[in-house]
Amino acid sequence: MDLLARTGVGRDINRHHYTPEEITAGLERPVVRALLDLVRVRNTHPAFQGACVTGGDGPVVTMTWSDGGHRAVLEADLAAARATVTLTDPADPAGPRRTCSDLVTGTSALV
Repeated sequence: MDLLARTGVGRDINRHHYTPEEITAGLERPVVRALLDLVRVRNTHPAFQGACVTGGDGPVVTMTWSDGGHRAVLEADLAAARATVTLTDPADPAGPRRTCSDLVTGTSALV
């Protein structure tokens, strides 16, 4: 309420203003690190320049982005609360380059 009184902005009634220390600590949380990894991949992987095809079966949803030989595949099992992202690169003959198998909890970052 103190913030609301100072700013006069109604949304500030329930808005926390983070200190630099809180931001630094928050950036170390596994879930935040995993989300930042996903943002970086989304902004840099060539597959996201191409087409996206969606599909699913029951509680499983799939989204596949493709551009040339580059692919990014999200498979999310909503019933099990699990999601996997697999990235491929045609220059990497060994197959999938990076996989994250636990996006929901953020305990496994893209490697």
